[in-house]
Amino acid sequence: MIRLEFSPETIEELLYDKRYHPHPRVRQKMEVLYYKSQGLPHNHIIKLTNVRGRATLARYFKQYQEGGLVRPRGSLPF
Repeated sequence: MIRLEFSPETIEELLYDKRYHPHPRVRQKMEVLYYKSQGLPHNHIIKLTNVRGRATLARYFKQYQEGGLVRPRGSLPF
């Protein structure tokens, strides 16, 4: 299982980006990460966010683990 740490500042950024980021995929990633930061089980996160499955969750978690919020936000032109 991937263990992730979230600072209070990061959680605030997740809350903002899950609602207001201009790209819908980034909003979804931030929502997934927010629910993870709140300790929700993976099956609940999948249902709440409509992601395709555990592999997608693992990819989003790995992106965060490797590069904080910069990596899941990607290099989008926003």
